[in-house]
Amino acid sequence: MSRERGLQPERTVLSWWRTALAVSAGAAVVLRFTAGESSGTSVAAVLIAAAPVTLFAAGLRGRQLRRRPPTAPPAWLVLGLAGAAAAAGLGALLLLVR
Repeated sequence: MSRERGLQPERTVLSWWRTALAVSAGAAVVLRFTAGESSGTSVAAVLIAAAPVTLFAAGLRGRQLRRRPPTAPPAWLVLGLAGAAAAAGLGALLLLVR
């Protein structure tokens, strides 16, 4: 007996793609407003590095959801992405405070 999963896997993968696009847009904004500052370039570099990691996570999660019933993503992936987002956010806040 097969279990109907509907469009949930597709929606999940699309949300990961939107997140990667938002991270890339954030990097562009940071670069635009901190041009020439080494700290701004560092934050943008972290964001630019986070975008392909997010795309990798989207592909990995999509394959997981298509193969078997939905489960939670790996803890290392969630912690890594949350840590990268927190570091980038903290860096951006520090730039704004200066």
